[in-house]
Amino acid sequence: MMKAKYKELFRYISDTDESCASDILYSLELVKTSLNGTLKRIKEEIQAAANENSFDGVSQIAGYCKQITEINQELEEMISALHFEPGEGTAAATLAEEKTEDEKDIAHPVDYTAFDVSRTEPHTLDEDFEHKKVCGLRIKGVEMPVENWQDAIVKLCAYLNRVDDTILKTFVGDSMFRGKKNKYFMLQSVPKRNKRIPGTNIYVWTNNSANRIITIIKDVLERYNIPADEVVIYLRRDLTELHK
Repeated sequence: MMKAKYKELFRYISDTDESCASDILYSLELVKTSLNGTLKRIKEEIQAAANENSFDGVSQIAGYCKQITEINQELEEMISALHFEPGEGTAAATLAEEKTEDEKDIAHPVDYTAFDVSRTEPHTLDEDFEHKKVCGLRIKGVEMPVENWQDAIVKLCAYLNRVDDTILKTFVGDSMFRGKKNKYFMLQSVPKRNKRIPGTNIYVWTNNSANRIITIIKDVLERYNIPADEVVIYLRRDLTELHK
């Protein structure tokens, strides 16, 4: 079991350094995913040995299964200790706010509908979208309703994949599509951090702020030789005044 003092440490990090907490959380989830892959392989080896009545070494690798399970339990406790409410402006905050903006701050309730804007007014990719909520986009006359900024980049990539899937495939491993720590396009799933583009086996990194997602969209459009002004953004809410 994870020592109480370490739980306090992780909570302290979550409270005082959100960027660090986010990096640790991502790393722990990645380790857990990798260990689960190894655990699955070991179980298959045990089953194959049992089918052949070959039990030499089974006891040892069964012990490895137990050790991985124990490590996973430790990782789960660390991940649980890192649960925090991200601050405004972080990528995690963007995700959290989409789900809870109308429920948080119960002690001082805010009428978020007062910040609703016209859903038919077009916006360009050159605007600042911090604190703004998206509801749709249009590209080359094709309109797409979206739930949030993360959904917007996924649906846009799915559309572009139908236009030319060979271009999208080149994004994987391309140094242009990566941040300081993360690749924006990959073939591996990272829970809560990226999403699979429908119709492909490619995952796009969605744990980004609105403005970072817009930057990625611009780079993607450039590769497809599509002018940025051919994409229109529609908003549902502008919380800029609330955060001044």
